[in-house]
This record gives sequence, structure tokens and C-alpha cells, in this order.
Amino acid sequence: MIPIGDSPKRIHPPIITKALIIVNVALFFGAFLVGIDQLVIIKSFGVIPLEITQQVIMDTPISIQPGWKLLTSLFIHGGFWHLAGNMLFLWIFADNVEDKLGKILFPLFYIGGGVLASLVQIYLTHPSAPEATVPMVGASGAISCVMGAYLVLFPKAKVDLMIPLFLIFPIVVSVPASFFLIFWFFTQLIQASAGVPGVGWLAHIGGFAIGWIVIKVFYPKNPKNNPPYEIIYPS
Repeated sequence: MIPIGDSPKRIHPPIITKALIIVNVALFFGAFLVGIDQLVIIKSFGVIPLEITQQVIMDTPISIQPGWKLLTSLFIHGGFWHLAGNMLFLWIFADNVEDKLGKILFPLFYIGGGVLASLVQIYLTHPSAPEATVPMVGASGAISCVMGAYLVLFPKAKVDLMIPLFLIFPIVVSVPASFFLIFWFFTQLIQASAGVPGVGWLAHIGGFAIGWIVIKVFYPKNPKNNPPYEIIYPS
């Protein structure tokens, strides 16, 4: 199931969301244009769990302090489809969350959630595990945080999903956002429990939980200076 749209209509232009997408895309394709090997970027700017938990600095092509990698890793992707998938989810869910949180709180929420999601993955990864020395990259932890916030802020929203019938014929169905997001969350739990390698499932789970908790606990139900019907749900 691939999300391709949602029902809430924005009041304000999603400046921050667009900027995040532009930066991620520019960094990915910019590396190709200047001839930098993507593997060099991943090894240099991806966060390595062992560096954080053991406070060591591993030999990488470009030396950078491990703490900064918690930030830089959020803007680096391992391949085109990794980038495309993340940017699609970012566009579908982040614009409305930005509309609610505003241009100052939203980027802080996005980056802070992404860093915390990475830390969840890092500190639940055993130091002797093979993945402890593998760089973590991608915006998925931060996007998971946004998705958790979306579940709280837009419980009545609809999400349009494209389903490839028999892997050939695409059909589009509209489902409650709560159904899709909870279903997505449980797929992450299942794959994390199964030990499927190559993806930071725990960062996804942690990010989603962090976003849900932060908005549920700290976001006011009736924020000041907001129109009473800021988000419109069309019939």
C-alpha cells in the first residue's frame, strides 16, 4: 500500500516541508553531480551506533564528531528508492503537521524527533551486534515522529492508498488515517521482532511513539490564535 494523498486541506503553505524535501534531494543528487561516491557520504555522515554508545571515533573517509552525525544522518539516504519513499511519506504527512505546529516549532519537532528516534535504535542495538558498526542514514526516524503526531492531530483524516492489484493493476482506495498509521506501526513491530536486517525498525517504532506522546501530552487541544477550523475535511 502506497500513500498518495490525504484529505486535510492546508491553510498555510508548507514552506518547511518543501525545504526539507529540497535539501534531501539536493544532497543526494548533488553528490552524483560532483562525483562523490555515495558510500563515502554514508560512511562519513551516517551515525554509527558504536561511536555513540562507546564514545569512540571510527576510521571514516571524512572525520566528523559522532554527535553531529545524529543530525547529518537525517539528510543522507542510501539509494534512490530509499530517498523517494521517505520524501513521499514526508510530503503526505508533514505538511499538515507543519500547518498545526507552525514554522518554528515544526522543524524543531522534526529534527528533535529524528535525533531521539536514532538514539532509540542506537541504545537498543547491542554493541557486539554486526549493525553496531554500520552507519545509520535516512529521514525515516524523523518522518515516523511526524506520522505519530499526525495520528493525534488528524484522527478523522482520510489517506488515499494506491494498491497494485496482482502487482500490475493499481487501484486507489481511501481509508481512515488512523487505520493506515496503526497498521504501518504494527508492520514495523513485526519486522523488528522478526529481525529483518538492513532497516532501522526500532528508529521507526521509537520515532512514531515519540511523536505521538509529545503531541498527546504537550500540544494544546485549543491552541491560541488558531482558527477554529484550521483544517478542513471535505465531505
